[in-house]
Amino acid sequence: MDYFVKNKIIIYIMVFIAIWLIFGFLSQDIRERKGYDGGWITGFLFGIFALIYNAGLPDLIVREEVEKIQKTIKEKDKSSDFNDNKVELENNEQINDTPQEHS
Repeated sequence: MDYFVKNKIIIYIMVFIAIWLIFGFLSQDIRERKGYDGGWITGFLFGIFALIYNAGLPDLIVREEVEKIQKTIKEKDKSSDFNDNKVELENNEQINDTPQEHS
């Protein structure tokens, strides 16, 4: 084989490996941003398919935030219902405490 052909093959192999390494790191980054661990090996082995798969994963971080917000809203609703009932009871007690005229 010619010296330049060997160099071309080596360059192609190095570019190929570099691209797949980039896929691995991008895959890991996507997974970490969504709240998952790992993902570098799947990105390296499966390339663009792993990126598409990881992009389609549900976002755990956003899901946790939404659950916290829903929990807070439910707690506020419960406490406001309790306070509304308390106000109603106080109003009823005030009405009952007013002197009534007897005939």
